[in-house]
Amino acid sequence: MARGHANNSNGAGSSRSGPSQDGNGVDVAAMMALMHGMVQQMSAQQQQLGVQQQNREVQDQQIALLRDGLLAAQQATATAIEKATAPKEQRPGSISDFRRLLPRTFAGTERPLDAEQWLVDVTNLLSAARVPEADKVEVIRVQLTDVARSWWLVEEARLPKPISWKQFSDAFLARFFPDTAKKDMQLQFLNLKQWDKSVEAYAADFIRLSRFAPKMVEDEIDRADRFQQGLQWDIQVQIAS
Repeated sequence: MARGHANNSNGAGSSRSGPSQDGNGVDVAAMMALMHGMVQQMSAQQQQLGVQQQNREVQDQQIALLRDGLLAAQQATATAIEKATAPKEQRPGSISDFRRLLPRTFAGTERPLDAEQWLVDVTNLLSAARVPEADKVEVIRVQLTDVARSWWLVEEARLPKPISWKQFSDAFLARFFPDTAKKDMQLQFLNLKQWDKSVEAYAADFIRLSRFAPKMVEDEIDRADRFQQGLQWDIQVQIAS
């Protein structure tokens, strides 16, 4: 009996010193440790996923800020270009703007063709200086000297106010480039010859005077014949041969 009791005691002691197992022989401690490790691993993965998500959100925010900044820069550039290329409203020209272009004065003693050319030149300069139509006559009057100045004082008092640029131009041409002068230019064209002038000088006179006899040169063949007839004889022979 004592020996049997001792054996039972040894068996119980042996059972306490071995690994803890359930009734099916499974190591509970190892299982718990494995599950604990798996939980920690899953927790770490979740934390990593959370960090990655935060990083993606930060990147998305940075991309959005960059896109917004780029769009704002493009809009600012477009606005600057539009302002730079937009036609600016130009202020009206003044007598100072006109005088900077160095217009010639007119004394009234010039030849009729020179008078006509002066009027053409100052008309172009007035436009270039952006002088308003209503101010052109007032601006140009300072360019008239001597005979022309005296003429304009009388003419200015005679014409109805306000005096337009067309009224001034018509009155100017009637006085300094009258119809009698135009007829004289026509006669000069009819009698035009090269004589001892160069061909270039003869051609310049031909072009300058031909507009006073438009019917004589309206056809290209007639114009060429008229020009050839005024050349020196030896040049005409060379052309004909």
